[in-house]
Amino acid sequence: MATRKKAKGHHSPGEGSITQRKDGLYVGRLYLGKDVQTGKVKRWQKTSMERWVVEEALAKAVKDHRRGRQVGHDQQTLAEFLDDWLETAIKGKPAKTYSSYKQMVITHIKPALGDLTLAELTPQHVAQMLAQMRCHDRKGKPTDRPASARTKQYARAILRSALNRAVRWEILDRNAAELSDPPHVDKTPVVPLTPESALTLLAVIRGHPLEALYSVALAIGLRQGEALGLRWDDVDLEAAQLRTMVSLERVDGTFRLKDLKNHRRGRVIALPRFAVAALRERLRIQKEERVRAAWEWKGNALNLVFTTSIGTPLDRHNVSHQWERFLARAKLPHARFYDLRHTCASLLLAQGVPLKVVSEILGHSTITLTADTYSHLGPAQYRDAADRMDSVLGHG
Repeated sequence: MATRKKAKGHHSPGEGSITQRKDGLYVGRLYLGKDVQTGKVKRWQKTSMERWVVEEALAKAVKDHRRGRQVGHDQQTLAEFLDDWLETAIKGKPAKTYSSYKQMVITHIKPALGDLTLAELTPQHVAQMLAQMRCHDRKGKPTDRPASARTKQYARAILRSALNRAVRWEILDRNAAELSDPPHVDKTPVVPLTPESALTLLAVIRGHPLEALYSVALAIGLRQGEALGLRWDDVDLEAAQLRTMVSLERVDGTFRLKDLKNHRRGRVIALPRFAVAALRERLRIQKEERVRAAWEWKGNALNLVFTTSIGTPLDRHNVSHQWERFLARAKLPHARFYDLRHTCASLLLAQGVPLKVVSEILGHSTITLTADTYSHLGPAQYRDAADRMDSVLGHG
């Protein structure tokens, strides 16, 4: 490569040069031709006090240009790339996904790695970010408490997804997030309520305006979003069944109904009698609430089964707080609302309901997922299986 500066206009596309300024700084330039639309000359440039740095960068730029790759795009900062990726690749996805990705990028990834160029980013940088991630308070300020393993896992997954696009577009040769070690996430143990605890809880909740919410969640294992998004149009009290169609979510303070995934959407689930009774009572209570609210009633548009006293959707955080109060009144240990789903599965399995049926009720994508999640439950069935084998092959 030449070290002298050629006369203006004598460059050919793909031709590079290195010069040294009076201040000692080396400047590498690569002529890329003219922009077809604007007619402006396009150039790539790299500066450094070390000549070898410029030589390596220029050699790569020449190679990329000859291969038809985008030259110099790996010099944009990770922050710039992520901003573009969010707007062009993620914004068209469900609103909750976009909001969640953007929050993770703003809160964790950009503060730690945003100033690095794509070319500079290494697996070590990603590992350092994950190791230093901290929880944030309600004002968005980092605390001294380390972020959970699942949060770290999520951050790595988002960064890996973004960098995959850079690799597909041949901006990068490798994905630094993909090459970093994934955080170890301990599998949360399934701890369902015992039948006695479930009965105690139902007794405590009995008579509450939202008794049916917990009864239905316990009876058929609905996810919280599925339960909160249940509409009267999807419930058939005469046939004692309901159809799962949508899930309630809240994005940037706005409630919306989101269609369930294909394997969950449209499944028809038979309801136990106690759940039907609770839903009938819920319908009666809601009619009274509608009359009392009069013109303030806001529940006509969504027609949700479970609402506030004026018909607005229930916030999952408020439901969780109410759940904790019910547990305290029942003198039961801490449990998540999601554990009602686990309790439903464990009770069904304990009663000998086939695994395939349990999987369909829960809306799992495969029966394998059900088996893996609840493989440790139902010891009575396993004992029964052993006893049956013993009756055939045993020696008396």
